[in-house]
Amino acid sequence: ICETPWEVEIFRIATLPNYHRLGVATFLLHSLFQEFPRKDFFLELRENNKTALNLYQKVGFGILETRKNYYPNGETAILMKRKPN
Repeated sequence: ICETPWEVEIFRIATLPNYHRLGVATFLLHSLFQEFPRKDFFLELRENNKTALNLYQKVGFGILETRKNYYPNGETAILMKRKPN
């Protein structure tokens, strides 16, 4: 993560395959939200990563914008933000 006085950017969050769909990523995200309760959170993901998109929407992220042809292979990036509670 990268923290400024007003925001947190998540660069990478991952779980081992054996721990997928067990709530580990949700727990990690909620732990970050508790650690930085008054900050906006930002992240970016590939448009075809539907599993991550569903996870982030479930924990309160909304889509800010999309960036067409953002990745070298032409994939679209989705920029997401979560405001503090």
